[in-house]
Amino acid sequence: MQNTSPADQITASLQLLKTIQKYLDMQSWTPVMGAMLLAGVHPPCDCEAIPTTGGTSLDGNPIIGSGNTPFYEAGIILRQWNDWCADEGSSPSHVVPLDFINWCIEDEIQERYAVSSSFIWISIFKNSLGSINAPVPFEIAEYASQAKEPLDVIIKKLDLIDRKINKQQHASATALVSISSDSDVGKLKINPYRQHLTTEEFANGLNVMPQTILKAYSINENYCGVRPIKLSNRRLAWPLNAVELALRKNNG
Repeated sequence: MQNTSPADQITASLQLLKTIQKYLDMQSWTPVMGAMLLAGVHPPCDCEAIPTTGGTSLDGNPIIGSGNTPFYEAGIILRQWNDWCADEGSSPSHVVPLDFINWCIEDEIQERYAVSSSFIWISIFKNSLGSINAPVPFEIAEYASQAKEPLDVIIKKLDLIDRKINKQQHASATALVSISSDSDVGKLKINPYRQHLTTEEFANGLNVMPQTILKAYSINENYCGVRPIKLSNRRLAWPLNAVELALRKNNG
């Protein structure tokens, strides 16, 4: 949110949290509504298709044009939901908001597609459910709007906390991270916060499409001799050295 003063930032944060709470208080969403909301877009009530253009973001900004990030993210979320429903043999027309958010978190959409998009609204909705890591929790914002302390001091403190949180979240988002020192340019190291590679990360490391790996797994339960673990959320967890093992198999 681009605001001109700390007071404006507080007001905007309060308004955003109230908007999100309004949607959380609804009895149910259609899957399309859920996908749009978790991409940060106001959805038409009971909508059954993602619009291709226009609309307003949850923080009040107009969405110009089509094919931009909010609609791109909404499309990914909806496709993943439909795939999950197909696997489950059920396709509900409406879903409880909390259930949809929990599904989105458990399906690791934000982590698996971190390379192509940030999906920041998934974090915002997750934080709105009570996480202490919310960038500007409602209680803090409400207090700050009435406090005698200078608002710019409060904002600076919140910004410092937020940047620290974002750094931690970024560190845990990907399993392989670049080494930036001059002596190690172009090399990768293992992120100690991750215990496995996602299919997308494995595919990126081999410069192939994720579908290529998934197709091979569906036939042989491995890719180039590398076998994953199937997690409880049906996602595949590949060994951290899966890229090295696959390359060694191909070169051997």
